Amino acid sequence: MKNFIKLFSLSLLVFLPSCFIVPSLHPLYSDKDLIFEPALLGVWTSDDSKDTLSFTMQSEKSYIFALADEKGEKTEFVAHLLKIQNTMFLDLYPAEASCHQNDFYSEYFIPVHSFMLVSQIEPALQLSSFEMDWLKKFIEKNPKAIRHEKIKDNILLTASTPELQKFLLAHVKTEGAFGSASNLTRQTGGQ
Repeated sequence: MKNFIKLFSLSLLVFLPSCFIVPSLHPLYSDKDLIFEPALLGVWTSDDSKDTLSFTMQSEKSYIFALADEKGEKTEFVAHLLKIQNTMFLDLYPAEASCHQNDFYSEYFIPVHSFMLVSQIEPALQLSSFEMDWLKKFIEKNPKAIRHEKIKDNILLTASTPELQKFLLAHVKTEGAFGSASNLTRQTGGQ
């Protein structure tokens, strides 16, 4: 989980060439798809890591999703939990676009959405990321399957929200489309 959190948080901050996530210009949700699940609130971790994930309520339909490493370095995202045809997903978007350069340089980076499959919330939180490696191979064979742009060796999804939903639902059970589920447990007193 430690590597997952570091790679995930670094690659989600801004759209940089990355082979770990699939970035999208558009969200996976529309307002009607959003749900709020109080059981998601709290601090989560895995047995093999000191890194944590936490969810706090931002509004009645959104969370602040924070990733913190063992040194206390934290990255925050706005997270929306949604349900489409009985399948739950998280849509993540950087809470604040930031860069370790000056303001002029940081204007060249575009925050993007990314998606995770939520298999369950209780008794353990199970999250799986949508996989770039799978998508690259799939698009190579099916270039018109979903609207996208190739940027260097990566793919940026440009499809609309309904197109994204249809595509992800069609591949929820496709081998390799989503990574192995991270099994996270709530820290004591975390809710």
